[in-house]
Amino acid sequence: MKKVLIFGGYGFIGNNLYLELKKNYMVSRYTSTQNYKNKILYNYKNFFKVIKNLKPDIIFFLSGTSNPDYKDQKYLNDLKKTNLVLQSLMFSLKVLNFKGKIFYFSSIGVYGSNISSVVSEKKSLNPESFYALSKIIAEEQCKFFTKKYNLNINILRICSIFGPGLKRQIIYKIIKKTKIIFLD
Repeated sequence: MKKVLIFGGYGFIGNNLYLELKKNYMVSRYTSTQNYKNKILYNYKNFFKVIKNLKPDIIFFLSGTSNPDYKDQKYLNDLKKTNLVLQSLMFSLKVLNFKGKIFYFSSIGVYGSNISSVVSEKKSLNPESFYALSKIIAEEQCKFFTKKYNLNINILRICSIFGPGLKRQIIYKIIKKTKIIFLD
């Protein structure tokens, strides 16, 4: 049975991914957030230890900040929680000579505001927040480690997710405002 490792496995996407994958795979998940069973400090040493011990075939990396800060109050937060952490993970994979698949979850936010209903991957990147900028940098980190160290990294640009239990994002806000308008 293939082994899957999810970093950021207790967030909305990570938890749903975990619940679905555990039906057919051996799945382990970790977080750097308080109050969870598999909490670890995200750094090179811990990534190295977890990956060496579990020997996963597939790694999903969903960690980082989940909400853009358009007010620029926490301008270093995204770099610390996304790019420095990702660099540590990638370097540990390089040292371990990891041969499995890696999935990095980016964001449609890398394109900036969009007046079109269709977004192509060929569209120019136009970050409007430090969050989006850190996602672009993370994508470049992934490309660097893919090219230089032959890691098999896939980048997924996620857009406006929604589902039971998620109480943010555009779809949730629209439903909430619609309820207020129709119930008043």
